[in-house]
Amino acid sequence: MPFVRRLRLSLPFKQNTVLRKYLGERFPHAIPSSEQVHSTFYDTPDHALKSKGITLQLSPCQDQWLQTLQFPVKKGREVASETRLVNATWLPGPIQNKRIRQFFQQTDLSAALLPCFTLEIRRTSWPIQDAKGNILQIHLETGHISQGTARCRINEIEIELKQGDPQAMYLLALALLPVVPLTLEPLSLAERGHDLGQPIIPLIPAKAAPVWVDKDMTPRLALQAIATQALQHFRQNLPGMLTEEDPEFIHQARVALRRLLSARKIFAPIIADADWQTVMLPMKELASVLGLVRDADVFLMDTLPMLAQANVVEPGALLQLQQAVTQQCLQYRQMARKTTNSNLNNHFQLSLLAWLATLTAQKETAAPALKAFAGKALSHHLKKARTLADQWESLDVTQRHELRKRIKTLRYTVESFAPMYPRQQVRRYVTRLQAMQQILGGMNDRAVAAAVLMRVNVQDAMLAETVARCTQWLAQHDNTSEARFLETLAAFEQTPVFWQA
Repeated sequence: MPFVRRLRLSLPFKQNTVLRKYLGERFPHAIPSSEQVHSTFYDTPDHALKSKGITLQLSPCQDQWLQTLQFPVKKGREVASETRLVNATWLPGPIQNKRIRQFFQQTDLSAALLPCFTLEIRRTSWPIQDAKGNILQIHLETGHISQGTARCRINEIEIELKQGDPQAMYLLALALLPVVPLTLEPLSLAERGHDLGQPIIPLIPAKAAPVWVDKDMTPRLALQAIATQALQHFRQNLPGMLTEEDPEFIHQARVALRRLLSARKIFAPIIADADWQTVMLPMKELASVLGLVRDADVFLMDTLPMLAQANVVEPGALLQLQQAVTQQCLQYRQMARKTTNSNLNNHFQLSLLAWLATLTAQKETAAPALKAFAGKALSHHLKKARTLADQWESLDVTQRHELRKRIKTLRYTVESFAPMYPRQQVRRYVTRLQAMQQILGGMNDRAVAAAVLMRVNVQDAMLAETVARCTQWLAQHDNTSEARFLETLAAFEQTPVFWQA
């Protein structure tokens, strides 16, 4: 997780007065100050700075210019900033960081730098010191970003940590959440400026990106990297969940939440339950709502065609069932969008970010080497999966679902620590796990389909008869999965346990 000192949240313009009043009452000694900000952002025509995560901006300051340079350091885990007065608009001015200075010198960027976009805002700032002595500033910023004729409206707050614990930023945002509706702003001002005037790219569901961990990390830092990536995966799919009909957006968001839950299990030895509970409660509520939509989607995409192919009921009756489940799915999707666009979602994200910030702040004494920790975690979750798999023939539906979850957790554990092990061995192991997951997933889909049928709003005798016959057929026609699972289980047992080699 990058070490950040600024947190941006958007709010409706009409709520600015409410925010000002609250801050005046909550922090009576914080005297606000206002200023007009006009900044120009620079880059090369081929966006050389943007490609390196660097932003360069220039603002007038009396008879001089204020140059602000931001850039990633420490393998992207921290963002540094340099601000200095320069006498002319020639860019860049003096740069203290040697690596960034050499980047500009070696690539001779100075001659290619051009104005890209401008930022014009009215900024009102409140200096704040919390009960623990952390020093922060709240900036209310109203204005716009412009590039040619294209414009992007800005009305948001920035919480800036001046001194102290980064967790203080997120706790302050959580305190503001019940007062005004705040939404975490996923893009920086620079990112939004670069996007202005660009062709609108259709939204595409985002899959989980690989997490990079290495043996030199402590377990806490590895947990932070894995959980941060899962949160990023979740946030990447939020816009599509709110505006698109593609069910893959919700599926990928659920995958991200499951990976967070798996991270909790993987790193259980170093996580205090009390700390995690503040994150778990809103996350479980979100996952529950998204699960209803996903269940109905899977029924419509997979189960319904299977029922049609088997001629379980007449086409007219099946069409009536399809219409009923589609209506049900639309209602769940509206519910999911309302929840996703609510304070519950923002509370979940801010709580998670606050908790992740503690992982950086806490000192690890005698922390185990990550590879040793990974080996123990992998062996633990392999043992849990095998314990149930060995009893396969006597497992009921609930226990088989539990086995599926344990195999999934083992797979996520393998993928989390994969960069530390031989790629080919990891790939073979994951492939065998996925084969078992797929069969167990198909069996679980039938159980989920039965639950979807139970929730159908039965309005007449014909629909009631259709639901009953489909439910009965699903319960009786699952003959091949048993043998297929035993075959894949046998193949898995023959796969080398790569972390014990």
